[in-house]
Amino acid sequence: PGLVPYDDHIRLLQRSDVHTYLSYPFIASWSLREALACGCAIVAADTPAVAEFLTDGDNAAVVPPLDPIALARQVGALLADDALRQRLGAGARRFAEQALRMEDHIAGYEALIQAVLAR
Repeated sequence: PGLVPYDDHIRLLQRSDVHTYLSYPFIASWSLREALACGCAIVAADTPAVAEFLTDGDNAAVVPPLDPIALARQVGALLADDALRQRLGAGARRFAEQALRMEDHIAGYEALIQAVLAR
């Protein structure tokens, strides 16, 4: 679709039933953080980059990387199970609220800068 305006991107995340996140072998992107904050039920490839953010069965469903059969099965399972989808979405939102607060990250950067300047 080309460039999607940010507000439209967030509305799409909020309306999605399942968000797939298949970044491999790259770092976890802002879109993963935004999907967590929107409370999306996430199916993601099990890579070191996402392991920092996602726990299988808690805030996401994690599948082996580069395994389209496992991916399709897990997406189908989530689409068929409203309770699981809602539980994983709630876990995603809870994780975002606890671990991805911008104020906490800014405070951490400020503390690091102060520690470096104090040396």
